Amino acid sequence: YMGEQSRTIMADQGRQEPDEQGLLHCGMTDVTVQHVIAKELLNSVAEVMIRQRITVDDKEGCARIQTQIEAHCTKIRADPSKDVLNTVETALHTFVRGTSRSLINIVSSLAGSKENDVKTILGLLESSNFWPLRLQFARNLIHRMDPNGVDHCTQTFYTRELLEQHQTTECSFRTLTCTHPGCGRCFAARSAENHDNVCEFKQLPCRLGCHETVARKSMETHCRSYCVMRLIPCPFREIGCLEETPQCRLGDHLQDFVNEHLVLVMKALLAQKKETTHLHTQVVTLVGQVAALSATQDSLSTQISTHHREIGQLDKALSKLTKTVQGSAATPR
Repeated sequence: YMGEQSRTIMADQGRQEPDEQGLLHCGMTDVTVQHVIAKELLNSVAEVMIRQRITVDDKEGCARIQTQIEAHCTKIRADPSKDVLNTVETALHTFVRGTSRSLINIVSSLAGSKENDVKTILGLLESSNFWPLRLQFARNLIHRMDPNGVDHCTQTFYTRELLEQHQTTECSFRTLTCTHPGCGRCFAARSAENHDNVCEFKQLPCRLGCHETVARKSMETHCRSYCVMRLIPCPFREIGCLEETPQCRLGDHLQDFVNEHLVLVMKALLAQKKETTHLHTQVVTLVGQVAALSATQDSLSTQISTHHREIGQLDKALSKLTKTVQGSAATPR
């Protein structure tokens, strides 16, 4: 997204003075590449701060790192086999790895400490407006390392009028802002088609054909839950109608298939009646079985009572016999 610094840089691009040959250079850069490089610059500052245990409050320490990175970037040479972004990223990673690390940082790294979080440092740097001209610095890097005009415009003009016309309507690197409501993303004119093909805020005709326009990011939800053309199952699905029809045409389906649905209802009723008859037969059978079991239970209860009485009588006889035996044993011979 374009900030105030980006707008200022855009305005300044058409105000440079003619060169020794009296030519005005366009110099417009791909704003996406420019912002990525600016982000990599700030990210490198944060990584070095973590390695050297420098806090955001240490203004001198942060400024020293910025100066070191700027000096390192001035030594970067264009690599024909790589684009500008890749070359800068490689150089910055080399710079970060080459910086010394504090003993405390090494120990905390070995211990797996998460105290030093790059994202946290980046947030603090951005909120404090650290290195406010890093976008300008990134633009200058692109100009110096991109002689073939891959990521910036190298066209020249004899008059300021021609330059302004080119930068306003013709330059493929001029910055455009997405016009789809809610987006606001900025990109080079050469990337307009690519962005349009992926912009989540672009209004598109419903892919199911309901004649509504829906934001690309909301298309799935619309088609799944709200679109009148989404397919829904027939209300008679449970009894055999497997047709699916657009929600807005459900009434037509019900009207067109009245006879078929009535047949399905009759079949369902007959099947239900047959099942009911079968269940009734099972119930009658079970009732008979229960009655038989009840009779058996009564018979067993009677037998148990009889056995209990017999056991009682046997206990009495055994007790009497035991006394008789004990008495005989006590009588002297």
